[in-house]
Amino acid sequence: MPEPDEAAKEPRAREPGALNEVQQRRLSITCKYIDKPLCDIEQALHSAASPSPFPRYLVDITPALSRVIEDHIRRLRAQPVRALDWQHLKPDPPEIPVTRSVTVDLTFIDIAIEELKPGYMRGCGAVHEDAVILLLLG
Repeated sequence: MPEPDEAAKEPRAREPGALNEVQQRRLSITCKYIDKPLCDIEQALHSAASPSPFPRYLVDITPALSRVIEDHIRRLRAQPVRALDWQHLKPDPPEIPVTRSVTVDLTFIDIAIEELKPGYMRGCGAVHEDAVILLLLG
């Protein structure tokens, strides 16, 4: 009779159509990757609603076309989910707390503002005295 540890090392029988563990991981990662550009498209579609003074996108499509694109996105998202289901896999649950994301983003903003101070700006050339005061107050 094999030792319990040896039995655990034996490969389990492969089900028809099943991918190996590495292939399943690649499938899962690719499915997750596919969702990223879809999120970017959604963000672009809804960018006109943002109060940002620095918009990235010029929304040049009609609301009707936007709805058509969003419908296609819903259908596209269903495909990776079906592929994962085929392999008895589930999408990974969310793992980054919003509080951490906000804290990190605010830290980067703080650094960017710090680097606008005159001492840092001198690396781009001499800073005139009247501009130093405004940079310090700004």
